[in-house]
Amino acid sequence: MANYYYIKKKGAQNFAPLLDKLSINCKISIMLVLVFYILTLFSHQIPLSEVGEPLQLSRCNDNIYIITSSKVFEVKNKQIEKIYTLDYRDSIKNGICYNDELLILTNRRIVSISGSQWRPLIQLPSTETGIQTIRDPWGRVFVLTDQNLFLFSGDLILYKKLKRIHPLKIAMGKFSSLIYGRDGLFFFKKNKINLLIRTVGIRDICFDKQNQKFIIAGNIKSLSNKNLFSVTNASRIICRDTPYLLFKNKIMDLQGHQILDNLDNPVDYVETENGYYLLLKNKLIIKGNKRSHKKSLLQCSYIPPFESIWKIVEKTFEQSDSAGRKWLKRSRERGYIPKISLSARISSNRGYYITKSDTISVSSYSEAVVIGPPSTTDHRDSGLDFDAGISLSWDLQKLLFSTDELSIVDRIIDINEEKRYIFEKVNSSYIRLLRLKNKCCNEGDNDACYEMRKEINLLKFFTNFNEELWRKN
Repeated sequence: MANYYYIKKKGAQNFAPLLDKLSINCKISIMLVLVFYILTLFSHQIPLSEVGEPLQLSRCNDNIYIITSSKVFEVKNKQIEKIYTLDYRDSIKNGICYNDELLILTNRRIVSISGSQWRPLIQLPSTETGIQTIRDPWGRVFVLTDQNLFLFSGDLILYKKLKRIHPLKIAMGKFSSLIYGRDGLFFFKKNKINLLIRTVGIRDICFDKQNQKFIIAGNIKSLSNKNLFSVTNASRIICRDTPYLLFKNKIMDLQGHQILDNLDNPVDYVETENGYYLLLKNKLIIKGNKRSHKKSLLQCSYIPPFESIWKIVEKTFEQSDSAGRKWLKRSRERGYIPKISLSARISSNRGYYITKSDTISVSSYSEAVVIGPPSTTDHRDSGLDFDAGISLSWDLQKLLFSTDELSIVDRIIDINEEKRYIFEKVNSSYIRLLRLKNKCCNEGDNDACYEMRKEINLLKFFTNFNEELWRKN
């Protein structure tokens, strides 16, 4: 009561000395309460008592979905609507956006959801169990099962057999992939799979597009390649265009900055142009803090010409083109190199011989036959033989044609197809960027500005994040 009278009597100017008397922990507690109260004024909370235990948030176009192990819900006008319930034999693994539709992978099939409508797409092979759907940096969608990796393009195309490593999760980079299997961590590059480390302490894996690194959440100390791998003690990784680290009570970015803290069992986090969606085990928090329209120098002042962008992208394939020509030349030059064969043989012989003979004589005088005593002789024999040789042979037919040329040509065709695909992707992204620039910079459309940033980040990725390209000279 005395403190209240003191504040009222002396006025607000004397409130600071009173705060100085409080402990540091007390001041921090007061600030946290004030911050939490202010945040609640701009957020909306939806209880998940009827949803069950959530697995994932998924954004497809402007739709936000909550995915559980058996159901899919859509968030509309800060309300939750159920749009899909699984068959009792199905169990949802994850969902991913593909061609403006949400692909739901279960243990035995793929289901497509568009808005509030759903339809079954593909039945997985009866001997395989679905594990994960993922998009690589090129935009292609892959389906991982417990035995194989499939490329999805309306149908399943076998990409790589993985039965022997028992895969649990995959992270796909630009030219390589990281697979976490039941027996360890595997590195997949150039159609070869190598074991990195035998471990069971991995919780999650992801590929960071911006830094071109694989992120591993787990207790691993023996991976020393810091240029390719980054290890964290997070409980899970929210693996999207911008990865986030998920801890028991907070969410952080890859630079160690806290995005949200004082959380109760966070499950997933999705940023939008209007705020964010935070999924907890028992509720969904929607923050609708509308971002102000800002015309940045990067967005509205300068966009590099398409020729400059494609020139940098094309450099990526120059090494592949020159390597293809060298492969063809070397495949024929192999005919000059002889095939060397070495041979060696060691043999041993051991024998034991017994000879038994009878003596019979006939006398011409007495006409009598005399049979003498038999004679017996034995003989032992042993020996060691060693033979060695070397031979050289030439396959001169390869000087005219080598069957290896066929596989090399197939590989060159694949590289050219990939080059064509990337050209179409860069070209369409650049055209879309020019259209969005007009809406963002001339019409002040915030949604267009958000989409414009996404297109710029995509083109930066294809140009290996060459920042000089995006600065006007």
